[in-house]
Amino acid sequence: MTAQDPAPAEEPRTGAEALDDLLEQLPLLTDGDIMALGGFRSGEDAEALAAARGRAEAAVAGAGRDGELATARDAVARWAEKVGGGEVSGFLGGTDGLRRLDQRLEAVPVVMDAALAFVGRGVVDDADATVLTAAWDELEAADEDEPDLDALAEGAAADPDDPSGARL
Repeated sequence: MTAQDPAPAEEPRTGAEALDDLLEQLPLLTDGDIMALGGFRSGEDAEALAAARGRAEAAVAGAGRDGELATARDAVARWAEKVGGGEVSGFLGGTDGLRRLDQRLEAVPVVMDAALAFVGRGVVDDADATVLTAAWDELEAADEDEPDLDALAEGAAADPDDPSGARL
């Protein structure tokens, strides 16, 4: 590549890649992330969201991708039931476990909206996909803005002026 050649554009992820990324990120979400996802929809236009969801579901069904959506739904359901490394059933996990389960269940519709948009990539209208992925995109953007604490700690440990490595 010469100095005049523009940098190659990053290829957009396929719907399957984006869905895989979403499902891989679920176990890594913090309680704060889950609460943010669950609370995101409270300020949204419910009618616009329902309309986008309906159109996207119709597009996914029309494209014959119902099986992919069902697989994603099952994976999200398994994630939602896991709290503290174990499955929650009845009153197992105590009050804290039930609170955390409630938070995950509140986040499920938001996660499924993003999964629906990813499964429907290429057949779901871009405007509808934007509405459906807004909460997930906002969460990812917030995570990118957070400082990398591991890198800060490594930098502190490597500081020759601070042999203790204790400064942050």
